[in-house]
Amino acid sequence: HTTNTHRNRLMSAKREAEDESAAKRVRGGMDREQIQALMAQAKAQIEARKKMMEQPVPLLPHVTPGTQTPLLPGTQTPLPSRPSIAALQASVQQRLAALKQQPVARVPMPQIPAAPTEKKKSLPIRLDESGRMVDEAGNEVQLQRRRPEFQVNMREPAVAPAAKDAAAAKSKAGQEVEPASEDTIENNPYFDDRIGAAPVERKKRVFKFNEPGKFHEIAEKQRMKERLERLEAEIASATRKTNISSAAKLALVMPKKELEVAPQSVPDVEWWDAFVLANRSYDDLDKMQEDGSVSAFRNISHLIEHPIPIQPPNALKEPVVLPVMLTKKERKKQRTQRRKAEEKEKQEKIRLGLLEPPAPKVKISNMMRVLGNEAVMDPTMVEAVVRAQQNMRQTKHEETNAARALTKEQRRAKKITKMKEDLSQEVKVCVFRVVDLKNEKKKFLVSTNARQLHLTGLALVCNDMSVVIVEGGPKMLKKYKALMLRRIKWNDAEEEDEEEEEDEQATNGEEKKKNKCDLVWEGSVKKQAFKTFELKNCRSESYAREQLTKAGVAHYWDLALSQAIVEDVSDGEQ
Repeated sequence: HTTNTHRNRLMSAKREAEDESAAKRVRGGMDREQIQALMAQAKAQIEARKKMMEQPVPLLPHVTPGTQTPLLPGTQTPLPSRPSIAALQASVQQRLAALKQQPVARVPMPQIPAAPTEKKKSLPIRLDESGRMVDEAGNEVQLQRRRPEFQVNMREPAVAPAAKDAAAAKSKAGQEVEPASEDTIENNPYFDDRIGAAPVERKKRVFKFNEPGKFHEIAEKQRMKERLERLEAEIASATRKTNISSAAKLALVMPKKELEVAPQSVPDVEWWDAFVLANRSYDDLDKMQEDGSVSAFRNISHLIEHPIPIQPPNALKEPVVLPVMLTKKERKKQRTQRRKAEEKEKQEKIRLGLLEPPAPKVKISNMMRVLGNEAVMDPTMVEAVVRAQQNMRQTKHEETNAARALTKEQRRAKKITKMKEDLSQEVKVCVFRVVDLKNEKKKFLVSTNARQLHLTGLALVCNDMSVVIVEGGPKMLKKYKALMLRRIKWNDAEEEDEEEEEDEQATNGEEKKKNKCDLVWEGSVKKQAFKTFELKNCRSESYAREQLTKAGVAHYWDLALSQAIVEDVSDGEQ
């Protein structure tokens, strides 16, 4: 029993010690006596301040900025003014609440705001006519540039890249960095004198005023250009109406007999040679041939410049594979091998039970061998059965062929597809010039054959000349060329037409022109200019050219007309 009592006392003492240490930690490490002394001191200070507040406040001298407020005897803080007593009481209450945690509490001295200073008025600044900043009196104002005081804000002076690398290498090695001299920069193989160094300071931006009358001149030039374009359009329209274009075309076609060239227009050195010649003169070439040196040239090395290959616009994306032409013996052998493979596959399916075995094929020639005893017993009946099987096989064969044969529309479409050629890559064009195409029979041959060969184009029939333009594939154009240049007899006219023409010639006293057809031009274009083939009767040459202008091929008419004029001129000279 004694042991248990002693143990309980020890445990209770230990608990009290732990509680006391926990309370000390809560109180900031102070004992109860220290806290009581601190509270008494704070109460004494509060009582002293209350007594001071009850006493009349003496008048204080005027306080100027920068001086300290005098203190009353026995106090540690300056005497507050009367309007701040309520604020001071509120601060005292806050300090009382904070005294429980802080050993010492002091009331901060109220700060007196400094008297406001008058701001210096800025002088009015304006810009004059030349863009300078001047004051009211007209004197120029120079603004002081603020330079940075800290090293980090100062700009580093511009140094060549080679000098920078050298300076960095020296600084790493612990040596003193020397500024790069001009000789070092010029001797550097990587220095380019064409590239100027960046300026140390930013240049001042100034106003750029346009000269008076600049925009008036630009507007006047634009108006003059529009007047010239309008005048050219009027001249072109008047030329088309009066049919003067043939003379202009003849002037373009006929070569000039005398070519006058001003001597000042010939340069001393051509621009393509100036890049190669060192002294920009041809005099060094003679010296080079005598000495055998190449000092007269520059920008020439052992390297060869290869131009980048460009694919033509009508090149095929995939290579064309030509079909192999087999002989008759090779075709028979190929057919035998194919049929043998099909028969072998059929037999395998019959062996696996996928197909029923076919009935024996009985004919009159093998009837006795196949049927045997049945044919001997009743040969008439067997012969009738065999002939019925033969007729059935013949009928089935004909029906199969009829089902496989093409209809009339399919045969026509197949023929058209065969005649039509691929025009996606390029289109072949032929331009024919006919002296006289007024005969109806010739018109029918020209238009009908073009439609049957599925060609597109236009035939223009005029009084003096007719032009036929056809577009299509090379095969069909070859047939149409044979029609126009060889098959049609242009001079063979009907007797009635000949009689009428003879009467007209007798009345007019003119000789008849020989009718013929010439191939003016043949070539390839990117796409078709016409959708179908048409034949039009034109009342004038200007109307005929206008029809081709709508399709964007007016140059066909100009080419045919120029050749006709040249032919007429040559015939007249003869």
